[in-house]
Amino acid sequence: MTVGPRLYRAGTEARYPAITQRGTLKPTHLVQLLDEVSAGWWQEMAGLDRWSYFERHQVRAVVRYVQAYTPPVRVLPGTPLDAELAVTLGTDRRGWYGGHDELTLRAVDGTVVAVWTSRWTWLDTGVGARPTPRTEPPPGFGGEPPLLPELPRRPRSGGTETAGFTFSDRETDLNDHVFFACYLERGENALADAGVPPGRTDTSRCWYLRPARAGQSIIPAVTETDHGHVVELRFGAGGFPAAVCEYTIEP
Repeated sequence: MTVGPRLYRAGTEARYPAITQRGTLKPTHLVQLLDEVSAGWWQEMAGLDRWSYFERHQVRAVVRYVQAYTPPVRVLPGTPLDAELAVTLGTDRRGWYGGHDELTLRAVDGTVVAVWTSRWTWLDTGVGARPTPRTEPPPGFGGEPPLLPELPRRPRSGGTETAGFTFSDRETDLNDHVFFACYLERGENALADAGVPPGRTDTSRCWYLRPARAGQSIIPAVTETDHGHVVELRFGAGGFPAAVCEYTIEP
């Protein structure tokens, strides 16, 4: 397998649980479509499903950043969607090896319904070893790795702290910490707790800084910006954030 941009296309459809009251796709459900479409990519590129590859080579992929673009395009349950997944494998500016995914969903007339972008890092997870970022391609991924694109700058915010919460086991994954999509959901909940009225959000972003686990208490802090809101999910009052989420409306 070689590195660099690779495309995979598949057909899917909008499902009832994935659609908001406005008829747009929920950002947190886009990751489920990514998982569905990327299963075909893994079989085509590696000859294995993702988890079989991870177990065989003792590696994992940890997400560092996600972005969901959901323009005000109304869809209904059962609407056919064309999915195009572009995967670029390479290194970031720290020399860590990983990938940059971009899943684009289009209606049959070509209208873009949603775009999900994620950046992840390969980790070595040998038996008894503490997971560490890889600085070279894992087995089967050859070639000279390109430099992955820079991520958007993480917003800085002071923020007004709102009601705290505790992560549950339901929100975790096999990496022994909170699943990345749950941070976006918790950020949306914090906006509601802060009195922000529900409405349109075109782009949701999340930067992951430190892993949170089931049973850990989090205090959200909400800041209003020119085009939306920023939510820090902090380890306790005034603490360091596990993640920073941003919700904006495109100008």
